Amino acid sequence: MSGQDKIQDKKGHVDGALSLALARELRQLNPEMEPSRDLWPAIERGMAQYVQPTKKRLNWMPYSVAASLLIAVSALVSNVVLMKQQTAPVLVQGTDIFSLDENQVEYLKVRNTLKDQFMETNRMLPLATLDDLNHNIQILEDARIEIESQVRANPQDARLIELLMRIHAQEIELLKQDYSKSGQFM
Repeated sequence: MSGQDKIQDKKGHVDGALSLALARELRQLNPEMEPSRDLWPAIERGMAQYVQPTKKRLNWMPYSVAASLLIAVSALVSNVVLMKQQTAPVLVQGTDIFSLDENQVEYLKVRNTLKDQFMETNRMLPLATLDDLNHNIQILEDARIEIESQVRANPQDARLIELLMRIHAQEIELLKQDYSKSGQFM
C-alpha cells in the first residue's frame, strides 16, 4: 500500500485507493452467501434472554390518601387550636346570663327576611342548583337547632355560644349571596 492509502481523516475514514479496493472486493462477494451453520436458534435465545425495559408506573394512590389524611388532620388540629385561642364573647352582663330566646327572636327576624330575599334573587337558577342551595341552608339550620338545644342545656358554656354565633354568621353569609350572577357558585 502506498502512503496515500493509509491517510485517514479525523473520523477515521480511509481515503483514496484503499476505499476503492474495498468497494471492488465487496461487489465481488456472493449476495446469496449461506452461513456455515443455522444462526436462528442462537438469535432467538439471545432475544429471549434480553429483558425489555418497562416503564415503572408509580402507584400514586397511597400518596394521595396520605396527603388527604394530612390535610384533614391539619384542619382538625387548627380548628381545635383556634377554638381554644379565641376569647369567648361577653356572656354575662351584670348578673344576666346569655339570653338565648331574645337573641334567637332577633336572629330569626333577620334570617327570615334574608331567606325571602335570597329566594327571590336566586329564583332563576336551575332547579338542581336551587335544591343544592336549599340543602345547604337546611344543613346549617339543623346544626343551629341542635346547638340551640345544647345551649339551652348549658347556658354558660362559652364555646357552645360561640359555635352558635358562628353558625348564625355562616347562615347569614350564605343567604346574602346572589348566585344568579355568573362565577358566584360555591
